[in-house]
Amino acid sequence: MEIDSGSGSSVISESLYLRMFSLYQLYNCKVKMCLYNGHKISPLGFFTITAKYNDMQKNIKIFVVKNGGPPLLGRDFMSAFNLIITTDIKSLKCSESSDSTDSNSVRELLDKFPDLWRDELGSFNKFKVSLKLKENAVPKFFKSRTVPFALKDKVEQELERLKKLNILVPIDHAPYATPIVPVLKENGSVRIAGDFSVTLNKDLIIEKYPLPRIEEVFAKLGGGEMYSKIDLKNAYNQFILGEPSQILTAINTHKGLYKYTRLVYGLANAPAIFQKSMETLLSGIDGVSVWLDYMYYGSR
Repeated sequence: MEIDSGSGSSVISESLYLRMFSLYQLYNCKVKMCLYNGHKISPLGFFTITAKYNDMQKNIKIFVVKNGGPPLLGRDFMSAFNLIITTDIKSLKCSESSDSTDSNSVRELLDKFPDLWRDELGSFNKFKVSLKLKENAVPKFFKSRTVPFALKDKVEQELERLKKLNILVPIDHAPYATPIVPVLKENGSVRIAGDFSVTLNKDLIIEKYPLPRIEEVFAKLGGGEMYSKIDLKNAYNQFILGEPSQILTAINTHKGLYKYTRLVYGLANAPAIFQKSMETLLSGIDGVSVWLDYMYYGSR
């Protein structure tokens, strides 16, 4: 089988499965795969095998496709065994990443830039976000929605957490009042989302800024040997709202009214403001591409 860092999953053809792996049960799946040419296919299913490399043993999911080329071990396999592909002229070799070396490098960065790693909410300090309303906009005030009993305690805990971070501030009056939608996350906690689609978004002057095309992302990362992806925590919340804009973002909860002091998920302007600001901030730095709250780096 070939190792292919361009493939997110490990894949074999149906004929190879029938010839060599038919003893493994094939499970149905609803996955859609996109080929290098943009064509999308649906695998016939997947099976799981136990793979061994050096002293490690991992369970690997193998997808089966109707028609396929050579069998591929994708990035899922590489990640499971901590493999890094390095290239030399006319050769391709795999090497294991050194946990001790990686740990030392990370420790050096932590010690050199301690302010960057504090478990605190950061602030984008180039400007404050201003939300502009259309002419003749009519404020919309919605009463709070009933929170499911099973989520009530979690919603109250999240409101308290956001209040301590000064992301939410209790208020008595507001022209707009947006109902909330509690979203249960994988870790069991709740994310509070304002349903701005029924209130503020209808009256906002939407700032337009295009997301980069996939070809542009690849062009910026071209020539790299190692790649990193950084998922920014509380990305939108790192942008401060100007005082006049804060009152527009008021949410109505069973605990009363709160206004946001930070840019928040659900506002129609948020993606364009964030994308434009991050691209401007990182412009001139080679090998960097931004896609909303993800940053990609290609290093040589």
